[in-house]
Amino acid sequence: MAAAVPDVSGQVGRIAVVGAGPRGISVVEQLIMHADESVKIDVYDSCFVGSGRIWHPEQSRHLLMNTHAGEVSIFAGPMDDGPARAGAGPSLQQWLGPNDGVYSGYAPRADYGRYLRFAFDSFVENAPDFVEITEHQDTVVAVRRHGDDAFTLRTRSGHVRVYDAVVLATGHPRPKAAELIGVRKPGATRILTGDSAADLPLDEIKPGQAVATMGMGLAFHDVVALLTQGRGGLFRTGSEGALEYAPSGEEPVITGVSRSGLPIPSRGRNQKPGDFRFTPRLCTVERMRALRASGKQADFTRDVEPWIRAEAAITFCLTTIALGPQPARAGEFIDRLGGVDESDPAESLYRIAAEFGVRERFPSMKSLARPFEGMQFSSRGQWMDALTAHLQADLDHAREGNVTNPLKAALDTLRDLRPSIRAVVDNGGLTPDSHEHGFLGEFVPQYSLLVAGPPPRRIEELLALMRARVVSVAGPQAWIVEDGHELAVQSPAVPGSVTIERVIDARIPRYEAGRCSSPLFPQLLADGLVRRFRHVGAEVSTETGACETDPDTAGAIGADGAPVRGLFLLGIPTERQRWFTQIGNGRPGARSGFTVDAERVARSALATVVKVVRP
Repeated sequence: MAAAVPDVSGQVGRIAVVGAGPRGISVVEQLIMHADESVKIDVYDSCFVGSGRIWHPEQSRHLLMNTHAGEVSIFAGPMDDGPARAGAGPSLQQWLGPNDGVYSGYAPRADYGRYLRFAFDSFVENAPDFVEITEHQDTVVAVRRHGDDAFTLRTRSGHVRVYDAVVLATGHPRPKAAELIGVRKPGATRILTGDSAADLPLDEIKPGQAVATMGMGLAFHDVVALLTQGRGGLFRTGSEGALEYAPSGEEPVITGVSRSGLPIPSRGRNQKPGDFRFTPRLCTVERMRALRASGKQADFTRDVEPWIRAEAAITFCLTTIALGPQPARAGEFIDRLGGVDESDPAESLYRIAAEFGVRERFPSMKSLARPFEGMQFSSRGQWMDALTAHLQADLDHAREGNVTNPLKAALDTLRDLRPSIRAVVDNGGLTPDSHEHGFLGEFVPQYSLLVAGPPPRRIEELLALMRARVVSVAGPQAWIVEDGHELAVQSPAVPGSVTIERVIDARIPRYEAGRCSSPLFPQLLADGLVRRFRHVGAEVSTETGACETDPDTAGAIGADGAPVRGLFLLGIPTERQRWFTQIGNGRPGARSGFTVDAERVARSALATVVKVVRP
């Protein structure tokens, strides 16, 4: 029998936050900070309230964050003399203390999960008396209208509650069985799929078994770590100073497969303080916003990308000048930037830089992301030698640091340009064709490969594993084929093939509203409470997989095109209306986009259920 829906007449305002990972608990923090009247907040997560599934504190400590602990905070403000609470608390590095992680400051994800739970407990314990917070480890399976101004929320365990406002911060959904692009005639029983290495059934992989990983991004490093160190293998420094791998005998034999043939490179060794703030000189938020003034839509390749390249070129040239014979001239170079030719800003910059002795240029993103394109190799040995040399050269750059190495400093600038890029690409700021092809199709894959990498130690480990013949890489444009009862990996650039027994999909699937294992979003779509974002242009329109929201309030847009009062979304459910919503932290002492998003949702939710919101 269905549970009775409680009568809420006369009760104080009630808000449900569904999804209690970083985004969800950041909303809880902002609700506490801005509530001025009595409010009850129920927080739901199907896995673990505080960390969610991706940052679960009980996952393997071999799985690392890819952001330095000093750059990570979940608190909206810095630590002070008072207790940790909503609006004030330690950064991850401050919370960890002197032991800042086993990988030069890159903490295990499990530690971030414990930190997130600490933050949530701090929010709850120090909330004002008129804010009541209750947590529920339960899966929300339906949210439906309850009259005109409320919602009925139902959980898998059978609980039914009514709320004035519901915030959906559901994060990465568990995908349905994904189509494996790059696998021809796959045997489904031989493929392991998932969107988190921690959730993959890697126990099915037997010692000595030949396996291929589809994708060589961050999840590739996670899978490799679990199948090597996670099975008792050890890294040690050899007699000549290079890292060596001592196998346990429990490892499979791993072949990496990707379009580029290049494992994701590492970020430069961190040389920046946690409170570092980057201020663009050319690719500013204001310039990017101006590209869409009066409702105009920009072409990414023509209007936006030149300024991104120019900003990276500034950093590359400044760093090169600082390393040269006349470092004091860096200020003079900066003074000359006002004369940059707007028709081709990067080329104009290099002409100016030549006057300061700078002869090199920041390589194109395509050449960095596809270094082996068009090359042919006479043997697998020649290919692996070329890959090893490339990874070693990139590691040498990374060891020099993200301030003192021109290449890695420029790539870090690309990372720091995310707010400027969002200012023009979010909410339909590009033409639909340019957004799908120039931005998502060309720029984002290259950008993600080059700026989102792991710490340098991961590349040292990969090189050691390659020398130990535990890991190899198939080659550029590789694919997997099924021949009878055998699976094989082939690359058009490398002779022969590699026979494998299992395939591990080490790629994060693209979010599509309603196309996941959870029943919640299909129900919301069917009931018309959400709709997919339609990217409308002057000549063509494209429906994306995002749930559409009002840019000002983060309120859901229903099937009729009108805002749904009291229903709000943020984070991954809005990806492809917005960009790079998967980020899971703010920065210490900064009012970052992560914090701004949470505050926008909290204020909007409170405006629905209470009369007064702190200005």
